[in-house]
This record gives sequence, structure tokens and C-alpha cells, in this order.
Amino acid sequence: MDNQQLEELLRQGAAVIPVGGNLVELQLPAGLVMQVAESGLEEVRNQLRAEFLARWAEAGFEICSTGGPCWAAVKIVDKIRYQVSDYMESAVPSPFGPLLVVAYDEDSGEPLALDGESGEVIGLAAVELRIVELSVPGRH
Repeated sequence: MDNQQLEELLRQGAAVIPVGGNLVELQLPAGLVMQVAESGLEEVRNQLRAEFLARWAEAGFEICSTGGPCWAAVKIVDKIRYQVSDYMESAVPSPFGPLLVVAYDEDSGEPLALDGESGEVIGLAAVELRIVELSVPGRH
């Protein structure tokens, strides 16, 4: 597998799971699983990390620890704290892959109901749309 193929899988939100030796397993939400050499993956991950951080920052998000090994992109809009993570709650979620959006009251820290709607979206553009939808008065 070449670097371009690895990059595309990581953009889609593939989880990277160490399996031992020099191997890691790439797991996509669609169920695709494959093993690759960790050494070839590291260069691609470092390049994408910088790009992903820049995209989150351009959209007004800050990457923050949410406790333990868990991370999320965080943005506060109108006293609502939006936390966006991938399924692995990795340190730099792909802004292109599947994401979970959770909203909290900034003052109380209480989670806000999403009116029974799923907080799952695909990509940063859908996250931003979700924030606009949730910011409509009377929605929370």
C-alpha cells in the first residue's frame, strides 16, 4: 500500500490500532480492516496531523483533552460548548471522517439534549452545519 492510499484511509477516519511488531491495524467505520507496517504509516500521519490541526483551527476549534487518553475539537458558540471527536477520541480527529458532536451548557457543564437526533456526522462541514442548527433559539 503506498502513501497516497494510506493518506486516503486516514482522511476517512481510519482508526490505527497497534497489533505488535512493526504492524498496525487500520479500521474504518465501514468495517474494512487491514494491517500495514507502522514505519510507513508514521510519515503520512505526521503530514496529516498538521493539516488536520490547521483545518480545525481555521474553523475556530481548539483540540482539548477530555480526560484520560480522550481528545476532542472544542468550540464555544453562544454559551454552548461543542465537543467533536472521532470514534476513537483520538488526539487529532480527521475533519473528513465520521465524527460525533456533543453539546454542553458552558456554565453548568450539563449535556444538552439533541431532540432525539443523532450527533453523528461525516466531516467538518457537517459539524459546522450541525452547530448552526443547534444554535437556533428554542432548540436546546
